[in-house]
Amino acid sequence: MVRSRGQVATTYAPGKLFTWEGGRGICLSVPLADLKKPHATQRRMIGEGIDEFVATWAARAANCRPNGAPIYMEQCLDRKFLNGHEVQVDLDAGFEFTNPTKMGYIPYPLLFQCTVCKRLRHYESPETQAKEALPRRCSDHASDWKQVDVVFVHWSGTLEPLTPTRYEYLPNERRVIAYEKCGKCGSDEFTLHNNSTSFSDWYFRCVGCSETSDVTKADKFTRTILGGKQQAGETHEFIEINMLPVSYRANAVQYVQGNRFIVLEDGRRLLLLGPSEHEALAREIATIHNVPFAEPSEVEIQEKLRACGREQEWTEWVELDGDARKEASPGRARAFRKEADAIRQKWFADNLIEKGSVQSSALRQNIALRSAWAKRFDPIRLTLEHATFYDEHVRHKVEERKANNVLSPDRTLSDAVGDPARFADYKRVIGGLLNRSGIKEMVLIRNLPICEYTFGYSRVSPTPIYTREHNNRSVPMPVRLMAFPSLISENSGGSSPIYVLEQDNEAFYVRLDEGQVLKWLEANGVPDLPQLGQLGAAYLEQYQDFKPFMEAYRTREEGQTPRTLCSYIYMLLHSVSHQMIEALAETSGLDRDGIGEHLYPADLAFVLYRRGMTPDLGNISAMWRNQAKTFLGHMMEPRSLRCGSGSLCDARGAACPACILISDISCIAGNQLVSRAALAGGSLPMWEAREGGRDYVTGFFEICA
Repeated sequence: MVRSRGQVATTYAPGKLFTWEGGRGICLSVPLADLKKPHATQRRMIGEGIDEFVATWAARAANCRPNGAPIYMEQCLDRKFLNGHEVQVDLDAGFEFTNPTKMGYIPYPLLFQCTVCKRLRHYESPETQAKEALPRRCSDHASDWKQVDVVFVHWSGTLEPLTPTRYEYLPNERRVIAYEKCGKCGSDEFTLHNNSTSFSDWYFRCVGCSETSDVTKADKFTRTILGGKQQAGETHEFIEINMLPVSYRANAVQYVQGNRFIVLEDGRRLLLLGPSEHEALAREIATIHNVPFAEPSEVEIQEKLRACGREQEWTEWVELDGDARKEASPGRARAFRKEADAIRQKWFADNLIEKGSVQSSALRQNIALRSAWAKRFDPIRLTLEHATFYDEHVRHKVEERKANNVLSPDRTLSDAVGDPARFADYKRVIGGLLNRSGIKEMVLIRNLPICEYTFGYSRVSPTPIYTREHNNRSVPMPVRLMAFPSLISENSGGSSPIYVLEQDNEAFYVRLDEGQVLKWLEANGVPDLPQLGQLGAAYLEQYQDFKPFMEAYRTREEGQTPRTLCSYIYMLLHSVSHQMIEALAETSGLDRDGIGEHLYPADLAFVLYRRGMTPDLGNISAMWRNQAKTFLGHMMEPRSLRCGSGSLCDARGAACPACILISDISCIAGNQLVSRAALAGGSLPMWEAREGGRDYVTGFFEICA
């Protein structure tokens, strides 16, 4: 079969069951090696993403049953994500970066049933089946063999054929053994009676003695771990151990796990996130967000250089600094600035002058604390990423005409270009709509590089917790995150693949107006507001960890979390992003689940991009060319700001799939901290504590109107 790279990395990822076109022959995907070498920044971003994903998964799975039977780390993570009992991901030791261009397969399950007499025949491997072909006759009739299309799966990651094998733990030997034969007569032949539409009505029957048994099987992996624990006195139930029969077509057989990010080439700023770079990181953040910074005066620097006989370097620095300030060409100005900075950095390296210090104690404290924060919402990391993103994908691409500010379009984005009267009308209308929506800057990027990667899977549930219903009880089970099986290659060394896909897609970069955001925060009584020009710095100084799953904002009851500058800014930016996704899907033909988002809260900016890994057909640029006014107007239409489910969101200050919620796989924050009330006004968000008689949120669009 010919499939796209995106399908190979997901739909046909290793461990997946599939059938050939025409519906004949169930097979299991196995990985083949087609190695690739991502550049250093990309490799680092993938590694950090996997680290956070694995650590978060382990924390949720291990703590899913605080008052129940104990849970062990081996039940939560594949051994490739562990060092003993500690979480550790070593990309250099156990993984290989791979192109998703080809995938191997083997027939699976090798379990066949005669449709006439229901007799089962199981093979351990394709080689065994090749040596011992299926018999043409079953006792008194011609056989009619069919592959059994139901398998056993377990949240531990196990997949097995639907055989009557029994696994028993031997306490004295501390191991699990398999019983393949009937416990009563010793026969190894069974029939499967599966005429019912309900698995609970299926059963096995021994051919030798007609003894029947339920279609159940213990998970060997879980049985091995918990067997010794039960012997030591722990209480575990069979619902923790027994596997589930499911169709090979069911989603529960495998959920592929991965992530995506915007590719950045220059990783110098990201190197400042290391544990030994706190001072350098503070200086970089201070430069980006205008935080007060104390450093030697130019007179002091000149005197120190003169004292050590290096005054000529001071003269060179003054000339380059002046050229950078006066140069009209942005490219040449950057070149002059780079040379001047190189000279200054040499003074620092030679300890001739002090680098100075950031004057914000709150920022320095948060820089020290950030190692424990969820990386996805870490505003310090996101600030550095935004600075690099803006340099690479906005400023440079506008200069290279690979991106356009929507108020300065080229002929491909507006046919008004070249006609002064029409172009003036275009700028007046589009500019007015941007002002009404509180947008300071909006840039269409034509070739934004997106990297998607997949590195493992889970079974039964796509999340770290599977809740099993049993005897009117809901019992949470830890779902095990698995690495893909090892590559089939002589040189793989047992490494598992990480599939990496890259695609250049169109995108919008959007930055809100800081003055309008401050007015909105003030109208809503948000405490500790800064002066204009200091909002980004205030966000970084006041931020407290949102946690990986924003637990404080997930409540569906009356909340207890107070409003803060950070929560309200994130909620506003996230809500505007979702509202724009809805408008983009409405006017471009793209599915809203096919649009990705990335938020930079301290910079009041976000990026929306097409998520597809197929050739980009220019949906976003075509939409802007044909429906720019409709697109921007749709965001603020009263109809688009109402909930499609009546008063549900109007009364509860939230959002739902009928208005601005999108699928969790597309949303950067799992649809938390998003509310229509932030845009159009309405009831308080459900997470917010009812303090001081507050019961209403003023909408951002009400302020900007």
